[in-house]
Amino acid sequence: MANIAEADATAPRAAEDWRRKELVAAYVGPAWELYEKTYQRLIEGRSGLGWDWSLFFVPWMWLTYRKLYLAGIAVWALDVLPRPVGWWISAFTLLAHIAVAVYGPAYFLKRAMIEVDRVRAAAPSDPVAFDRLKDGGVARGAGFFGVILPLFVIAMIIASMDFHFTFTD
Repeated sequence: MANIAEADATAPRAAEDWRRKELVAAYVGPAWELYEKTYQRLIEGRSGLGWDWSLFFVPWMWLTYRKLYLAGIAVWALDVLPRPVGWWISAFTLLAHIAVAVYGPAYFLKRAMIEVDRVRAAAPSDPVAFDRLKDGGVARGAGFFGVILPLFVIAMIIASMDFHFTFTD
């Protein structure tokens, strides 16, 4: 008899967890499948740490795409600073890249869960919250920004070099 009572008590909890997961997935956007395992680990109270090579190589692009603008600008500045400041700052840049690659998705999901809880508290119903959260964690213009900024950096690097071409016949 106790098992039936326990099952009845866990049913609303499971439905609540499912609704929250759906709202977090709506906030994350089209790449939810990439974050689902990390989300599950966070829900279970385990570490959300992992490794993502794309976040290691271009962390500022991902950070701006995920609306983590200040972190994206900070990492981008670290990428640009070694030339004028000195190569010693490259160690900080490497550490920033590693930190984003290891902790970035978990940090983003924790922020997503906080945002979901905030919107759900203010919304009259879950469908309304779903509409407000849909793709809320994705900066649509960041794709364009992610293309233009690297081209700008490459152009600045090329402009800073001294090219001397000699053409002889």
